[in-house]
Amino acid sequence: MHSEGKTIRWKAGSAAAWLPSCEIIDEGGARSALFINLDPNRIERVMRVMLGKNPDEQLPHERHEPRELLVQVGRVSFETIFRQFSSVIDQFILQPELLEYSGIDDNFYRNAAMMRYPELFLGEDESTLGTDFARRRLDRICQYIQANLAESITLTELERIGFMSRRNLHYAFQNRYDCTPMQWVRQERLTLAHSFLVMASVGTTVTDIAYKCGFAKSTTFSEYYNRRYGELPSATLNHALSR
Repeated sequence: MHSEGKTIRWKAGSAAAWLPSCEIIDEGGARSALFINLDPNRIERVMRVMLGKNPDEQLPHERHEPRELLVQVGRVSFETIFRQFSSVIDQFILQPELLEYSGIDDNFYRNAAMMRYPELFLGEDESTLGTDFARRRLDRICQYIQANLAESITLTELERIGFMSRRNLHYAFQNRYDCTPMQWVRQERLTLAHSFLVMASVGTTVTDIAYKCGFAKSTTFSEYYNRRYGELPSATLNHALSR
């Protein structure tokens, strides 16, 4: 689906969509889905109670921004939790007047808050989050990078996507890839550019491919490409066109 110029993908067992009041365009085939209408002021009040915050203390979150949410946080499946809540609601179908006494709405708010802001409840310490959750957060960042190589990618955006501080973001990339996050972005862009060059057709230019892969300047692209592949991108392109 598309919201405020962003593409948001939701998938059973993987990701949900957080959609504040905004225009939404949905794309895809037939499916079943659970839509929960939450009061943003109430979810903030619930969060303050859960976190022991006073009414005047600032909460570090972005309430009005549409985004994808992980439904698996650590060992907890929020998809399973919300399915169970839905089953509870079904039990009241013949006595709906009793539903408000069940307290199920408060359970929805409390679990939605934890799914929406897991970093506030689990903290920044990687050892607290657990290796599986840390791995999934880095996987999420890498998937985002690979899906947006042609766009501008910033460290701030990667921190937001992965619920990580800048320090933990750098640590995660150094630990897995032995490079910084932005070095990994560049490597992925070069890999993509190389695949475009070797499969190029007549009329393709190095500049076109550089821009298509997120490089603002073709000269900078050529320099990095030469370092990695041992030849200029124009040479790779000529080889492809001469075949």
